[in-house]
Amino acid sequence: MAITGVGLGSLPNSLIASQNINNLNSLMTQLQQLDEQLSTGVSFSLPGQNPQATSSILPIQQTIAAQNQYQTNLTTDQGFLGTTDSALQTVATSIDQASSLLLGGLGATSTAAQNQASATQVGTIISGLVNTANSTFQGQYLFGGSESKQAPFQVLSSGAILYSGNQASINSQVDTGLVLPNNVDGVTAFGAISPPIGSDVNPAVTFQTSLSDLNNGRGVPTGSIQVTLTPTSGPATTKTIDLSKAHTVGDVQQAIQNAFPPGAISVGVTSGTPADGLTVTAGSGTVAIGEVNGGTTATSLGIVGAAAPSITGGDVNPLLTLLTPLSALNGGAGIDTTHGLDITDGPTQQTVNISGDNTVEDLLNSLQTADPNLSVGINSASNGLAISTRLSGVNFSIGENGGTTATDLGVRTLTGSTPLSSLNLGQGVPVTATDSSGNPVPANLEIQLRSGTTIEVNLAGAKTVQDVLNDINAAKPTELTASLNSVGNGISLVDNDGTSTGPLTVTNNTVATSLGLAGTQSSTDATQPLVGQDVNPQQGSGVFNLLIQLQSALQTNNNAELTRLQPLFQSELTRVSDVQGTVGARQQLLAQVQTQSSATQTNLQSSLSSLQNVDMASAITQLTQVQTSLQATLQVAASSMKLSLFQYL
Repeated sequence: MAITGVGLGSLPNSLIASQNINNLNSLMTQLQQLDEQLSTGVSFSLPGQNPQATSSILPIQQTIAAQNQYQTNLTTDQGFLGTTDSALQTVATSIDQASSLLLGGLGATSTAAQNQASATQVGTIISGLVNTANSTFQGQYLFGGSESKQAPFQVLSSGAILYSGNQASINSQVDTGLVLPNNVDGVTAFGAISPPIGSDVNPAVTFQTSLSDLNNGRGVPTGSIQVTLTPTSGPATTKTIDLSKAHTVGDVQQAIQNAFPPGAISVGVTSGTPADGLTVTAGSGTVAIGEVNGGTTATSLGIVGAAAPSITGGDVNPLLTLLTPLSALNGGAGIDTTHGLDITDGPTQQTVNISGDNTVEDLLNSLQTADPNLSVGINSASNGLAISTRLSGVNFSIGENGGTTATDLGVRTLTGSTPLSSLNLGQGVPVTATDSSGNPVPANLEIQLRSGTTIEVNLAGAKTVQDVLNDINAAKPTELTASLNSVGNGISLVDNDGTSTGPLTVTNNTVATSLGLAGTQSSTDATQPLVGQDVNPQQGSGVFNLLIQLQSALQTNNNAELTRLQPLFQSELTRVSDVQGTVGARQQLLAQVQTQSSATQTNLQSSLSSLQNVDMASAITQLTQVQTSLQATLQVAASSMKLSLFQYL
């Protein structure tokens, strides 16, 4: 730094002193800054000392802070997934152990006592696996979904296992724009709920239907449509109608009708069933609707059409939502809300009253309130319900209560379309059986009518429950009637020839037993049906359900059940292995991201150092120079302050 010289002319002493003080202060400030730089290793401590560098440093520091958080998240996520992987390995090992016990119990080689001992071992496996399913990491339960603060699995007094978690993912940001789940829910890991029951209930369009819910959720593009009205007398009128602010079908209706004089045009929902589209009708003459500037708004609404008195739009496939009115289901035909549903969930059987429900949300709330062990919602296609049991080790079914409520809601577990092959937990009905020589075995249902006459109904070739009903009804068209049970599930037979009052009996054979029909109706009232049993109960497909069924089969020496379970255990082992593979893939991805993140942090720290850290050699040199300048300035100041009048004479 240049030091201002002090001339010895006729300058006043006060000016000389002021200049010396300024020089000394400047040098002391430099000395202090250099000393601070050498002691901290940082070239500046305040933004104002180097604004240009500060503008570059702040974004880098923010990025480093984000990377530090990513590293923390990565470490935590790897811990969660590592513990999850260990738990899944325990599941796989348990399935292997149970499979060995199952094989030991098959056939006639094992005694009842040996099977009882094996059943006890299965019980031990179940207890250990429940503990595994309730594993934690850092105080959070691994397999509860987002319900990570309480144990997700509980063994009930009945022996059933209840899953109280959900299927939500816990997501974690591990890099810029990269969010990954760090958990596996209990449904994915353990098959903790039964497969959902539900089918398409074809919701109708209403004026409250959101445009975003049309076309299977693809919605309606924002835009305008062109509507031309040609009255029977007078000139045609064409309007371009902006629908960009429309949110519901009702908004579209108002926008079109308000564009013309009152009564000139009307917009409604297609009449009859299904009410799945829109209609646009001219008050007189014709109406034509087209697109504007190549748009697709009118097409998405299903109302593009040439001039006609009325345009009837196509099916716009609205989604089922919580707000969908029950009256809009089944294309607008609605449902039976009077009778309710009959639900069997393990040891619990109850009738659910839905007479006060108006929307899908009301219905789901009623179901959940009636049976807290249910999992209720809308299916993945958003066109029907999805109802499951959270209990493993129980039978689950939904039937009627004298009406059509369950059928209307698409949740009855035994319908005419149910395949015979799915009955009896997948063991089916032997309507296509063959003997050891490959010859077909008769699939006859032997029925002794109330008149004492015995008939045989050949069910060979039947594929569905409705086929069975049709075959029975064809045997004695005016006398014998087969239908689904009016309460619960199963097949009912009524034999009423108008005079006979003897018992109605279905002979006990494999076909009758498989259909749940073997038995006798002894009432002399011929209108009373022989009510068959429910042969299509639903169960969970996961490891807990299989283990509980295995334990029961071993305790009862049920060789047929052991045979049924054997391939299911192999399928479950494959499924768990697939889940392990998914977890392993996530772990590998996290490891790659962590490596990249570490490299990014190193580069950022290097960039920050180049902007912020002091050059020690240069700073030491500057310090020496400033110290020399300071010493010289002090000497000059001392000399100048000794001047007097006699030195100028």
